[in-house]
Amino acid sequence: VVGAPVGEYAVDPDILAALQSNPAQYRAGILGPDAYPDIFTGQQVIHPGEDLTGTPQGSEAWLSYLWEQSTLAGNNTLPIRAFTTGYLTHAAGDMFGHTFINQFTGGDFAITPPAGPANAIKHVVLEGYLDKRMVTSHLGADAFDVSIGGGVDGFIYRSLVDARSDFYLGANLLREG
Repeated sequence: VVGAPVGEYAVDPDILAALQSNPAQYRAGILGPDAYPDIFTGQQVIHPGEDLTGTPQGSEAWLSYLWEQSTLAGNNTLPIRAFTTGYLTHAAGDMFGHTFINQFTGGDFAITPPAGPANAIKHVVLEGYLDKRMVTSHLGADAFDVSIGGGVDGFIYRSLVDARSDFYLGANLLREG
């Protein structure tokens, strides 16, 4: 039966509190690496899981890093936890979504040779086609109400943008050749 429960599962009370009190930050986080830190870094570095030198890092390295950053003193707030949970939700959806899209486009999203930009265009067209056919009647009026308020904006900067070489982000995840 569609929509029938498949079981009962315990929910981390801290995550539940974050989601209940900060749904707009969660929805902002769902945009994941497609929006944060920017679309180029998300598509070319975080999704494929390579640093700027082409060294495999794996998306897991990025997701673990972001989760760890959200637990540090000063970052461990409900809005930041909601945002980070949304970011990880995006990644969980990508595990299926990217595999599905890649099957029909001939490979991973690429804007540089040899596959791109034709491959990137295929991705955008197919994803747009599927978006138009997605059932959205279950979405409420606030489905597009997103916020990086409550300190999330600073967290995004510190954790995903400030890539000075003496910080973990610059030294490990976004290092240049």
